[in-house]
Amino acid sequence: ATLAEEARSRLAALDHELKKYERENDILKKLQAQAEQADRDIVRDREKLWREVEAEKSALHAEFDVERASLRKERKRLSQSADRQRQQLLEDKDAQEERRRLQERAEQMEEEMREKEKR
Repeated sequence: ATLAEEARSRLAALDHELKKYERENDILKKLQAQAEQADRDIVRDREKLWREVEAEKSALHAEFDVERASLRKERKRLSQSADRQRQQLLEDKDAQEERRRLQERAEQMEEEMREKEKR
């Protein structure tokens, strides 16, 4: 083999190695681009999930506030109703006591009238 043939063979081997490295470099660049895109997708998905969780949390807080206001209103209504019933019972008791006193007074007056008639 001549020196020129040897040089050509060596040059072809180097060209082959260079093409192999270029292919590997292209593959690595593609993989790196895919990894970067995957990272961006993960960040986007995380932000989307965070917004969904925040929206759900806000909705639950709003629902809780409405429920709490409704319970307060119902508690107030029940308390007022109980107060009215207590007041009505007191008034009924007072009226009953007044009727009893009037009845006793009427009976006493009737007794006095009978006593006067006997004399």
